[in-house]
Amino acid sequence: MESEKIDDDTMLLTGLFQKAVFLRGDDDLSQAGCLEKYDNSIRATGRVLKLLGLAEPIERRVIGWKPTPRLISLLAEPGTRPLNATREWATYTHHALVELLLEAADVDYYDRSSGSDFACGFLEQLGLLRKDDCGDWRPTRRLVELVVEVRLVKLLAYFDKVPSDIFVPVMQKS
Repeated sequence: MESEKIDDDTMLLTGLFQKAVFLRGDDDLSQAGCLEKYDNSIRATGRVLKLLGLAEPIERRVIGWKPTPRLISLLAEPGTRPLNATREWATYTHHALVELLLEAADVDYYDRSSGSDFACGFLEQLGLLRKDDCGDWRPTRRLVELVVEVRLVKLLAYFDKVPSDIFVPVMQKS
């Protein structure tokens, strides 16, 4: 790894990645050790964060990702922490939402080597996922709201670019 000045944003994300490593039970918490051993998982997690509008790729950074103001404000919100497991089992809808989010980021939910487990653990730190009693991931209300918000913003941006005469009212009175 190149020796370069590490800025506050990089330190923030690196610290969160190191915490995810610690929560996995790994002893190597050094920055270099985490970045080398979990490179694939960090890249996968970054793609998930990008989809949620929480990070953006940047090649000049040690970890390749920069937190967005949305992630920084999320971290500052009260209650941003891992939540205790819930007794309510994850439903098919919960599984589908988590799988779709990971799939959209090109991360295979069922292949742990793809970084899915690491990415979910990272989202758990942010209070966006929690485990049920069976160990399955359940999205929290905050994650659902974030997904809807991000998709809505992208949808509105798309419609802003589309000429208004393309739209036909769904229900027209004759």
